[in-house]
Order: sequence, then structure tokens, then C-alpha cells
Amino acid sequence: ITGTGSIQIGQDSHYAVQVDGKGVGLYQPGDPVTITAKERPGCTFQGWTAEGITLSQEQLQQTSLTFTMPSGPVTLQSNFEAIAPTTYSLTVHGGTGASGSGTYEAGTKVAISAGSKNGYRFLGWTSDGGGTFADPSKTDTTFTMPANAVTLTAQWQKNSSSSNRRPRPSSPTSPETPPKPT
Repeated sequence: ITGTGSIQIGQDSHYAVQVDGKGVGLYQPGDPVTITAKERPGCTFQGWTAEGITLSQEQLQQTSLTFTMPSGPVTLQSNFEAIAPTTYSLTVHGGTGASGSGTYEAGTKVAISAGSKNGYRFLGWTSDGGGTFADPSKTDTTFTMPANAVTLTAQWQKNSSSSNRRPRPSSPTSPETPPKPT
């Protein structure tokens, strides 16, 4: 059945019930009618919108709804709302140009970079809240976000500096020896 309306069969009138734009059947006034909202992944049921019938607030909030068929067509629309994904904060501490900070869903693979730090060499990454590094020894890698907030820290070590070293003495040279008098 498409659309709403009625059909006369002998002396009995039958009226259409539509749910979410689709006909679900013809019913006589007084017949019990049960409908159920189809689940939608990633959404929560918010209730029904009804035309051709008056339903209580309690009935409008039930995913499975039973009502008595009135003397006329009924149209019902299930209403859903998308569930916002849960995201967690990722903070990346590194050198100049460090990147990857933001909010992410658990399981997201995030490209991170330690950047650079003049006078230092990169030692690796640490995490204060779990998660997994593709390769914690690389300045540029990916990090799999856990189901909690995390701070990642690039570990650095100061390069040894030549200014802190003592100069090596040069090899001794012998001065020219003047010729001996004869």
C-alpha cells in the first residue's frame, strides 16, 4: 500500500497504516496495531510523530508501540538522532613544528611529528595514558588513540658540544737548531 486512505470490503472499512513512508497494512477500526521502530546504527530513538491518531507522550517515546486503530488512516514517523562520537584529547609536546595535537575517537591512527629541537637529538616518544606508537623511535610516526585523553612527549638529548671539550695539544715541533761553530 502506498499513500494513506481506506478501502471498503463489504460492510467493513479498512484503513491504511504507514510507518516511515511505507505502508504496513490495512486495519479495521478497533483492531490492535503494533509497530516497532527499526534500529539505526549510530543513532538513538527520539520518539514518534503521529498523524491521524492521538497518542500519549509515553506512547510516543516507546520504540514498540501498540494502539487501537481509529476510523481513518494513520501515518507514523520514527525520529532518530545521530549519536555524537566520543572523542578524546591528544596533546603532543615536542620541538619546533611538533604536530598531531587535537581531539580524536578511540582507535584513530593519528600522524604525529616531534618536530625538531636545535642542539638536541630525538630519543623517542612517551605516553602518559596508553595508546600505541607505530614506531616510537621515529620523529614522524603514527599513534593509535586510546579511549582516554593522552599527552605524548618527545624525549630529547642535548648533543655533545665541541665548546665543552679541551683543545688537544698540537704535536710538538722542534725549533731549528743553529749550526755549531767550527
